Amino acid sequence: MQGIEHLILTSADLEHAFGRQFIRPDKLRLYAGRREVDLELMKVKHNDRIDLQRLAQLFAQGVTAVVNRVDRSFPAISDMVNTLTMWLRESIEVVAVMSFGEQSGISAHHDHENVFIVQLEGGKEWTLLGNPVPLGWCGNGPCEAAETERKLTLAAGDVMFLPVGQRHFCRALGQSLHLGICIRHTTARDILEDFGLQMAKDPELNVPLLGFLGAEHEQARIEAFKARMHQLVDELDLSGDLAALRQRRRLVSDFTFPSSPAAEKS
Repeated sequence: MQGIEHLILTSADLEHAFGRQFIRPDKLRLYAGRREVDLELMKVKHNDRIDLQRLAQLFAQGVTAVVNRVDRSFPAISDMVNTLTMWLRESIEVVAVMSFGEQSGISAHHDHENVFIVQLEGGKEWTLLGNPVPLGWCGNGPCEAAETERKLTLAAGDVMFLPVGQRHFCRALGQSLHLGICIRHTTARDILEDFGLQMAKDPELNVPLLGFLGAEHEQARIEAFKARMHQLVDELDLSGDLAALRQRRRLVSDFTFPSSPAAEKS
């Protein structure tokens, strides 16, 4: 991606978005010394808005800023996500990580998705710890007792694939900006969660348990609940439910940004 990284996103784009309050507090996380900063305690969040002066002070102190769902704020990234979604048939989410000092903002961890790291500005040293965590998809499995370290440095324009479960931390080499393109692979758990929401709306499962009518009545109602749940499971159309779930997750290709940072600067 050498030579085109500035066309995707720049630090100036993010700073402009902060200045115009396009980024809401619920999309922002700050880290310092490998610990997450409490936005309310540090007076960054105020009445559902970001205090720009306080944020600038923390930036000057070298914090790391993680901005979730930048694909919802910047048209160029949204276009990229739509293309990837069509290619991979999976839900894609993009986070931007901007660092302002030579320190590791986030402690060693692993992600629950496959992630492509795209270094846009500056450099960053990555430390990969051992092999991917077993069953990293859901966060289970023990970490290796003696974690071997592998280090590599990304410069602007470099791309790295970070497999699910790979424990890591990184250190910015001065001011740095990178994207994390997260591939949210659909699992049976997603279908189950979606099915649970549908089941909760079923009229027969919303009949109240009237304890004052006695244990016998309550047990009969519980058996009726179980029978209805079994019936709903037997009627499941997994292929259809999967298609519907993917459709709901799919980004709308003609999504417009009426007050996007890019539009304001043009």
